[in-house]
Amino acid sequence: MKRIELTINEDGSYSIDMAEGFAGQSCAQKAQNIITLLGGTQQETKHKPEFFDPDGDNLNELWNGR
Repeated sequence: MKRIELTINEDGSYSIDMAEGFAGQSCAQKAQNIITLLGGTQQETKHKPEFFDPDGDNLNELWNGR
């Protein structure tokens, strides 16, 4: 299951958390689609470990001994 958390602050700023089910570039593409729909611009990007696992198979966790 895929899950996105969108937080809208009182000042109109917002944050998007691609919480579950996204890996690699699909994560960045989906986030950009949401930003475009909201009519905003991207201010900051923080990549989670899943971003660097393009296949979504958790091999980077195995590689790092987690």
